[in-house]
Amino acid sequence: MTADETRTSFKQLAQVFPRSKTIQCYGAGILWKVSLFSQEWKDKIVSLDGIRIVCECLKFNIQCHKCCQHCCWLLSSLAYKNYSRCEVIAQCNAIELITDMLKLHSKHVYVLEAGFSVLNNLSLKRELTGSDSNEMMIANEESQRRMQIDSLGGVQLLADALQIHKNKKFVVRKAVSALSYLCIGEEEIFEKLIERGSLKDIFCVLETHTKDKKVSRNCLALLGHILNNPKLLLQVLRGYSQNPAVLTYFYEMIARNLETDKFDEDWRNQFGQLILENIEMVLSHTR
Repeated sequence: MTADETRTSFKQLAQVFPRSKTIQCYGAGILWKVSLFSQEWKDKIVSLDGIRIVCECLKFNIQCHKCCQHCCWLLSSLAYKNYSRCEVIAQCNAIELITDMLKLHSKHVYVLEAGFSVLNNLSLKRELTGSDSNEMMIANEESQRRMQIDSLGGVQLLADALQIHKNKKFVVRKAVSALSYLCIGEEEIFEKLIERGSLKDIFCVLETHTKDKKVSRNCLALLGHILNNPKLLLQVLRGYSQNPAVLTYFYEMIARNLETDKFDEDWRNQFGQLILENIEMVLSHTR
């Protein structure tokens, strides 16, 4: 098929999208598979208003599991490491659509996996190099996307999945990855996640999927972020004083970093006091 024939086919497909739910569902699936071929194919889909079309498809077929999956996988493919396409997706109200879809299909693991994949790719934090004059504007817009995901309940949905679907590797893999990008990008989101009590679920997922490198890497990235925030670390140690798994992990990490400049004298004093306060409990768990 030539490029012109492909373009004509896409146009014809776009014209019939609103008329048939079956065509919408499988049309989105075809476009998703096509988008995996190359960046050129993704650009063709976007140039033909494909993002707006697939968002409308998702909106009008939000009850259909299969259609939700196809639309989300297509959006995820288009969003992956591409700032401009992420912006177009956000402008098409996709974040609100996806969070509504996830709430509606909270027990359907394949829909969750696809939806979480989109949130993951929309949450990526671009590395600042200083070579682009628009970098700060881009970083601000990326931050707004992450905060919008949180405000619409996306972070809570991701956190709930760690608890409800902790044994579904393919679901928690996407959920933990999305959380790692959201939380490492936004301190406020991370602190709220800790306040919600999700840390124990992260440890549970890490323990359940120790052999999965992707799950382990993203769990450790989240936990490592706590270590890089001494104030938050003290809050965690106090809040999880009855959880030996949490304490053991962080005590070991603190021991490895105590001689570095990561912790100032005031922090060390507070940490020493905390150890003294919990010494009996710590000993009772290590006997």
